[in-house]
Amino acid sequence: MAPSHSSRRAKTDTAWDNEYDTVRRHNLFQNPPTDHTAFPTLAAAIEPHTHSFNAIFAKNGLLENGLKDIGIKTFLDGDSTTVGPRNRLSVRVRDIYLEKAVLPTSNKIALNDRRILPSECRERHATYRGKMRARLEWRINSGEWQSSVRELGQVPIMLRTNKCHLEGLTPSELVCAKEETEELGGYFIVNGNEKLIRMLIVGRRNFPMAIIRPSFKNRGQSYTKFGIQLRSVRPDQTSQTNVLHYLSDGNVTFRFSWRKNEYLIPVTMILKALVDTNDREIFEGLVGAAGSKGLADKQFVTDRVELLLRTYKAYGIHSKAKTRAYLGSKFRVVLGVPDDTSDEDAGTEFLRRIVLPHLGSFDVTENDDRSKFKLLLFMIRKLYALVEGECAVDDPDAVSNQEILLGGFLYGMIIKEKIEDWLMSIRVVASEWCRNTRLTFTDPEFEKDFLPKIVRRTNENIGNAMEYFLSTGNLLEDSVVVQLDGRVLGYCSPKQAKVIHDTLRYWKVEGTHNVPKELELGYIPNTNGGQYPGIYMFSQPARMYRPVKYLPLDSLDYVGPFEQPYMSIACTEPEIVSGDSTHVEFDPTNILSVLAAQTPYSDYNQSPRNMYQCQMAKQTMGTAGSAIAYRTDNKSYRLQTGQTPIARPPLYNEYGFDNFPNGMNGVVAVISYVGYDMDDGFIMNKSSHERGYGHGTVYKTKKIELNESSRTKGTKKVSKLFGFAPDGLIKAEWRLKLDDDGLPHIGTLLQKGDVLCAYHHVTYDAARGEYINKDGQTHFEKYKDDETGFVEQVRLIGSETGNEPLQAISLTIRISRSPVIGDKFSSRHGQKGVMSQKWPGIDMPFTESGIQPDTIINPHAFPSRMTIGMFVESLAGKAGALHGLAQDSTPFRFDERNTAVDYFGEQLAKAGYNYYGNEPMYSGITGEELHADIYIGVVYYQRLRHMVNDKYQVRTTGPNNALTGQPIKGRKKGGGIRIGEMERDALLAHGTAHLLQDRLMNCSDYTRAWVCRECGSFLSTAPTVNGYGRGKRGGNITRCRRCAKPAEGWEPKSEVWEDGQGMRFTGGENVSVVAIPGVLRYLDVELASMGVKMKFNIGEA
Repeated sequence: MAPSHSSRRAKTDTAWDNEYDTVRRHNLFQNPPTDHTAFPTLAAAIEPHTHSFNAIFAKNGLLENGLKDIGIKTFLDGDSTTVGPRNRLSVRVRDIYLEKAVLPTSNKIALNDRRILPSECRERHATYRGKMRARLEWRINSGEWQSSVRELGQVPIMLRTNKCHLEGLTPSELVCAKEETEELGGYFIVNGNEKLIRMLIVGRRNFPMAIIRPSFKNRGQSYTKFGIQLRSVRPDQTSQTNVLHYLSDGNVTFRFSWRKNEYLIPVTMILKALVDTNDREIFEGLVGAAGSKGLADKQFVTDRVELLLRTYKAYGIHSKAKTRAYLGSKFRVVLGVPDDTSDEDAGTEFLRRIVLPHLGSFDVTENDDRSKFKLLLFMIRKLYALVEGECAVDDPDAVSNQEILLGGFLYGMIIKEKIEDWLMSIRVVASEWCRNTRLTFTDPEFEKDFLPKIVRRTNENIGNAMEYFLSTGNLLEDSVVVQLDGRVLGYCSPKQAKVIHDTLRYWKVEGTHNVPKELELGYIPNTNGGQYPGIYMFSQPARMYRPVKYLPLDSLDYVGPFEQPYMSIACTEPEIVSGDSTHVEFDPTNILSVLAAQTPYSDYNQSPRNMYQCQMAKQTMGTAGSAIAYRTDNKSYRLQTGQTPIARPPLYNEYGFDNFPNGMNGVVAVISYVGYDMDDGFIMNKSSHERGYGHGTVYKTKKIELNESSRTKGTKKVSKLFGFAPDGLIKAEWRLKLDDDGLPHIGTLLQKGDVLCAYHHVTYDAARGEYINKDGQTHFEKYKDDETGFVEQVRLIGSETGNEPLQAISLTIRISRSPVIGDKFSSRHGQKGVMSQKWPGIDMPFTESGIQPDTIINPHAFPSRMTIGMFVESLAGKAGALHGLAQDSTPFRFDERNTAVDYFGEQLAKAGYNYYGNEPMYSGITGEELHADIYIGVVYYQRLRHMVNDKYQVRTTGPNNALTGQPIKGRKKGGGIRIGEMERDALLAHGTAHLLQDRLMNCSDYTRAWVCRECGSFLSTAPTVNGYGRGKRGGNITRCRRCAKPAEGWEPKSEVWEDGQGMRFTGGENVSVVAIPGVLRYLDVELASMGVKMKFNIGEA
């Protein structure tokens, strides 16, 4: 038998250059690889997300270390008034398992394949999640451990991780799973929407940073702005921040935060509690041995250390045991330790959890405490150096002092926190059981009720919480410290430090002596007032590093942001300085991110424009993917006429961006042709527009549920069904839109007010075993958008159990978005602008060869922006189009000798065009030649998502705020546009007072109100009541109660008037009607409620 096609296929090639490779890309698209991805660089970009999630449930992973840190929770029965010994209930969680997403066992329909794939969750608007289980163990007093496996709910799973069904699938298999061929993963699916945990910037772990912060003075009377801050990270990636504060009298205070409360402790007390030490050891650890050389030069530090030790003597606590007992007595309630735990043990628990936990957070040994002691001494030395001015401030905003909090790490932190909360909730329920039953933990009833009545009453559903989270030092002599991951290894001289650093670097690159390749070697030399010197080594995860070439071995080396400022890295080989440069870049473009590297010839542009393009590349309509048919995004964009750019770097192919084009190649002329191209506006050739230039589509997905969604565990009662009510009236206009099942036809045209689906109310008839409609009425869900759309897809969403009638559908609506005046476009150089006019093709200027530009931009767009790269791209695109070549747009490829103008100019000259890209053009209106040569070429343009149809807001009359009478805000609600202070000032500056009055009062909250001309008050006026008819108004007569006088009975009846409370008055008739904004009266009422009176002067109109 002949071998299959797949067996004959060669191994997928992963090498790419800047050529078009159209045939190769076409073959990859039609026949996805069956071995591995053709774009490994693209897949590597998402690995920090997936690897961090895999670390959560891995062996010796985040949760395993987190459970060790949580340890055993011990609770006592009875209360403080209980006589005699109390029984101890100890609980702990030993193992946690996360299963892959599968159908529940109650679903009897699917027998062969019970997997739930991510594509199904997208289409069903469901959450891609798996069941999480934990082994709960407990014992009473010193008895045997008992265990039970508990279900902790359904936890969302990150795609392409080892808990996802897509792990390890080839591109061909991904297509069969209804995914993109290059599906990257790294995100979650929650209610059908893709949710990504963004990487967060946090402070560098386990490194004491010298900080000057004025807010430190707010801690107390003697506090200063100087401090040392260290973010200590445990093995499970949770952190505890320790801060040392310098006081104005020379003392140092240790500050930490626990359960959102801050606590302050003398630092000497922490030192005494860690190890058995004395004042002499502390003094020599901070200053040096007494009588040593150079001690007199350290008078500043010596005086403060002596004061630090003398001040502590007031506590009268010197031994390690007594100091721990003192700390335990103060913090046992804060830490929640059991009542029968001794104060010394409580103090030990305090040191384990709070003080530098990265040096020991569980199974802490005496060596760990000694390491904490050494590091704390180093932090105090660095703090004194900062105050004395011998140490520079560490900028927390500098990249060298930052690292990344990965999404998986944050996810694991929350799971750990919820597990600890769950264990602590057992204490509350168990105590309540003891109070209600008046029994103890040793009673047989407790063992019988522990699982069904105590543990089950706790909130075991951690999955719901996770789903909700997704859906919101100087020594005496000059010396430097040597640290590894926040652990002090020792000290050495500056000369030795340089030798040690260089040797470790050589071994690291060479791969010998067990030095990891990813180790960060931060050598800070001695400087006067610079950063605190030392060798700081970092090997833990979540660090940033990048590849460079190590010159002595001509091999790959990874450097981090902490060590980079003190290294000499040449950008290119000609810049290598003998005896100084230790490294050189593999490529100058390595300084650029993935997006920044796509900007063609970015070295010719002003830097802000390159940054603008990085943002605008994310705002393009673009192409969301090739599996659009299986996506249910709330709103997605698609560019119908996407093309591959002519000017492109090799990275464009390496990342496979041709699978997701985000722009079009267009002929662009730089000319002020008509007046519509001012202020970044550009003119589009109407004929190009009609041929599809820039045409796009918006897809909106609407989910319609007959049963209201609920977070309760109870089952939902079926009360509605899709379709027309039996024997009900069905109009012809409904039949045009809907099928017999009450759902819309595919391709149906939708306008505002059209019906989307039909449903009717039903009740279940148990005798007949079916749902029956009794009222004969059909109800409809209607289309509420203003834009015309088409029904693209109708999805039927069944229940997970498979035993309910259809209760939910998902409609995908396609809305055509052809470019209109006001839509935003941009080149890849930050030159953004709106389409100001579609100019008829017959009136557009044309070249000698008959080419008409697709767009015309104004020459004034270039001088201030200095986007020379766009000029170069125009030349390169023009030459590439003429010769059929892809142009390499990688920056830093040209210099003053080998210029881009010469390189592309020679290509243009060979094709018979002007060397500099200029051409004579003729007016499309008169046919005459223009008096200047016009710069014309091919530029890759992007259509942005900022479109007029999404933003225009027009209102004449509409809903108003019931309280103020002013128009409400919000485009969807038919609200108005807010006129702020700048808009008001602009109207006043133009002398348009009547326009201001018309907009802000007449067409807003215009109100006619009565005001007293004598007292100038709105609030004192009141309508009169007809004295002849009780409760009737007095003929629209209004009087001022404040200016009126109470009637005494002898006044003429014609002068007496009555208010609504039966009071009679005379006078107060000097009132007038004025036109005011309604909010003015509201302000008057608000101020009156605070006892502030407003008085208005009323003049003649």
